[in-house]
Amino acid sequence: METTLSRNYATEFDPQAYLNTYYTGPDAEDRFVTQFMVTALQTMPADLLTLELGGGPTLFAVATLAPASREIHFCDYLPANLVEV
Repeated sequence: METTLSRNYATEFDPQAYLNTYYTGPDAEDRFVTQFMVTALQTMPADLLTLELGGGPTLFAVATLAPASREIHFCDYLPANLVEV
């Protein structure tokens, strides 16, 4: 069953408001994820083919993988998020 939220999400989600609320600066979770990715990269090949599925309006997660990636494919459900990126 479709909800009001799901019907309006594509037109009402504001990437700038999201970024202003949740990405004002690195927090403990951001530092943890970054350190985890750096550590994980040490065991991965240096020519990754990276897919960021549902990345939202940020490149935060995929940016850590960039040095080890030969290609990065980024996609999101909302066109507004892609414009923001």
